[in-house]
Amino acid sequence: MQTSNSRDEIDRLLNAIHWAKILSKETVETIKICIFSPREYIFREGEECTLLYLYAEGKSKVFKRLENGQTMLIRFLRSYQLMGDVELFLDSPAISSVQAITEVVCLGIPMKTMKEEAQRNSTILFKLGEALAKKLKTFNITSAINQNYPLETRLASYLRVIYPGSRTEDDIEELETENLEEMAEFLGCSYRHLTRTIRMLVDKGIIEKKRKSIKILDSSRLNEISRELYV
Repeated sequence: MQTSNSRDEIDRLLNAIHWAKILSKETVETIKICIFSPREYIFREGEECTLLYLYAEGKSKVFKRLENGQTMLIRFLRSYQLMGDVELFLDSPAISSVQAITEVVCLGIPMKTMKEEAQRNSTILFKLGEALAKKLKTFNITSAINQNYPLETRLASYLRVIYPGSRTEDDIEELETENLEEMAEFLGCSYRHLTRTIRMLVDKGIIEKKRKSIKILDSSRLNEISRELYV
């Protein structure tokens, strides 16, 4: 993680996420810019959370390790969302992992500072409550998706979201074997089931699978199959 204390950039990002007018001056002075590289962890499940993040730019994925060893994909994060609000209220370590997909830019606020701000600022308290409600809604939707939609639909939607630019026909994304195994875990299926489903999309002419890459051949048909589950 790289950090910056540029006040001009902090002010710009606060205005972009519409938090500039609702935080106290004292809290704003504690904020720092945090920049995460692709595949870098923002939170690791079970580790202490020292900062609450106001998500400004980029894309990341949230997932949780289950007792049976499998990984469940919970949601994708984009701009204008919060990370660490659950842990703020529970005063607990990270309950799930967050990993950057693209470069991610956040504004980090010390947990103690944010908790004090929420106790005296009803607008902030409402914002935190609203974020928690949205996460509960997303979790319920994701659980329903994993239980009720076929893997082909979930895979198509996952491909649309996880790979930047995958909505264009000319985009090629490198997929190493370990990434396919990771994808299988996220989608709640076996590696064998995933490779069979990829082959189905290949046979339909929707994607092209080479040794270490997938090419989107027909983005419109991929979109139809995906039903925009994770979008």
